[in-house]
Amino acid sequence: MLPFAAFLHGAGYSVLTYDMRSRGRSGGDAVTLGALEPLDLISAVDYLTTRADVDGGKIGALGLSLGGSTALLAAANDTRIKAIVDDSGFSDAPAVIESSFEHFIGLPAFPFAPITLAIVGWRTGIDATRIRPVDVVVRIAPRPLLIIHCMGDRVVPPVNSERNFQAAGEPKSIWRIPTGGHIAGHTVARQEYERRVIGFFDQSLATYPTPPTPPVLN
Repeated sequence: MLPFAAFLHGAGYSVLTYDMRSRGRSGGDAVTLGALEPLDLISAVDYLTTRADVDGGKIGALGLSLGGSTALLAAANDTRIKAIVDDSGFSDAPAVIESSFEHFIGLPAFPFAPITLAIVGWRTGIDATRIRPVDVVVRIAPRPLLIIHCMGDRVVPPVNSERNFQAAGEPKSIWRIPTGGHIAGHTVARQEYERRVIGFFDQSLATYPTPPTPPVLN
């Protein structure tokens, strides 16, 4: 996330980044596909609101892939997140497990995706079939939402973002990047990506009465 933190910081934003659970220096022994990750993002927001140098009324979130879905799920349940950028998030966990099997392993989604879902449940106690950002994204409105997706994405196919966009309330916008694979938007269209994301946060957070403070990157 450092390139994203860099361009946002260069635009005048304070930025908080953190390692997702079971990644980097964060604890946890399993990725939970969005079951527990939103609670981690909400904990980051809890921390931000304790800081005297942070305007708690101007907190945005930007997430990529699972981070994008996490941002949707967290914002649906926490109105302190005032503006959301979802880059390549999935609409529901079972669908992305299916596409990942076909892309990464070259095996058919059935029967391996259902078996994987069962293993996730056995290992974590989580019913991954219920992790569905598409079902809750409407709760984000009337806070603004920007969805970004590369049309060449085979890991999380663009139809995921189409579903989320259709389910979301206004104000919402979607940027379909014609080229590039999974979370490649900032690579294949760097200047336009930065212009759109900074412009989105500038406009979205300016609707609140005090100066902007940080997007949370995950």
